[in-house]
Amino acid sequence: PSLVAHNLIVGIAIGLLALGFTRAPERMYGLSWAMCAIGVWMIISPWIVGTSPDAGVIWNNAVIGALALILGMVCAGTAARTCAGPPS
Repeated sequence: PSLVAHNLIVGIAIGLLALGFTRAPERMYGLSWAMCAIGVWMIISPWIVGTSPDAGVIWNNAVIGALALILGMVCAGTAARTCAGPPS
């Protein structure tokens, strides 16, 4: 698939995961790590999926990928603290 279609599909996946994080955060712990994986994939995908992408596409994927990675780690940390419960 072209990089445009790839970015559209991954963007929809990020949006659906974000919707799940806001609607049912207690059930989304495992998927928060998927958001991290999607972030890393977004950073490296221009060179794997695309054919000679321009600088704008590379920067866009790097910024969006870094945001997805960072926010996925924040979600994972928040979910881990919530699942652990208060200390006994």
